[in-house]
Order: sequence, then structure tokens, then C-alpha cells
Amino acid sequence: AKSNRIERTPTDPTALLREIVQRLDPKIVIDSKVAPRSWPLDQGKLRQVLENVLNNALHASNSRVSATIGLDGHTLEYAIRDDGAGIAAGAESTIFEPFYTERSQGVGLGLAFSRRIVQLHGGTITATNHPDGGAEFRIRIPEV
Repeated sequence: AKSNRIERTPTDPTALLREIVQRLDPKIVIDSKVAPRSWPLDQGKLRQVLENVLNNALHASNSRVSATIGLDGHTLEYAIRDDGAGIAAGAESTIFEPFYTERSQGVGLGLAFSRRIVQLHGGTITATNHPDGGAEFRIRIPEV
């Protein structure tokens, strides 16, 4: 995330997600019923964000990871949810700090890097515990 520049091009946000899911784990459930056909994104950089968040969800999951793509007004939103133990109380924002990790083999830079890329898009990334269990990450990127 050293570069402070992104190169937005019209991108199919569903196709981008499907490509990543095919490579990581085709069992990830995708809901794209209300996804836009195109959105101005830096495809390469957003790919890194989605791969990181999906990998984290797969590591935390007991058996199920889902991803939803939709619109909230003029904002693209990816919601990625796992069915794992969730986020430790009070760590919802700390997990985005550099070198924070709960994994023995992680270095704790993935979510910090992801947050920076999303911010360069003018967006936000948040993490919460879902009411039905597990963690849910929301990546929101406004239209330019």
C-alpha cells in the first residue's frame, strides 16, 4: 500500500469476486442478485483486498463462508461472513492495525493493507460480529 494512487477502470464486481472464489474455495456462497454490472475500481488492488478478507474468513470458519455484493445508494458493498467464533470483544477496529494477528503464522499486515486500499478508493472496511454468529466484514466503495 505504499502507492497512494489507484487506477480505476470499469470492473464487473461480481466477476472479480467469482474469479477469486474459484481459486480459493468454490464452496463459498455468493449472492449477487442486486450487484451492479460495472463499478469503477482498481481491479488489481481490490482483488488483493477480497483475497485477504476471504482467506481470513476461510481460516476462521467452521464450515461456511458467504459473500454478498450489492448497492447502498451510490455505494458498492461487499459483505463477507464466516460462521467461526467471531471477533474478540473490543478488537473490531484493532484488527486493522499493522502487526495485529491472532494466528500463529500471520504477520498482521493483511487487514491494515486492505484498509489502506479501500481508503484509497474513498471507501471503508468494517468488521463486526454477526447476530447469528461469526464475523462479518463490509467493504464499501462509493461511486466516483
